[in-house]
Amino acid sequence: LRVFNYNAHENVVVFEARADHIRYLTVLTGSDDMTIKACYSGALNSCQVYEGHAHYITNIIFNPNDSNTFAS
Repeated sequence: LRVFNYNAHENVVVFEARADHIRYLTVLTGSDDMTIKACYSGALNSCQVYEGHAHYITNIIFNPNDSNTFAS
């Protein structure tokens, strides 16, 4: 798995998430626009937007007991 800095076009970090192929990936992003976007592999151009924060998003974490929920 590789993480890139979009603006600088630089590779930020590389780590081996799995020993074999990654079949599905969910990406959560938080922003200064006070929204969270959830993008799924195969549909990265069509993301679910979560609104309702009163301030910018500083952190997001998946619930370790239920991967269908997250906290911000």
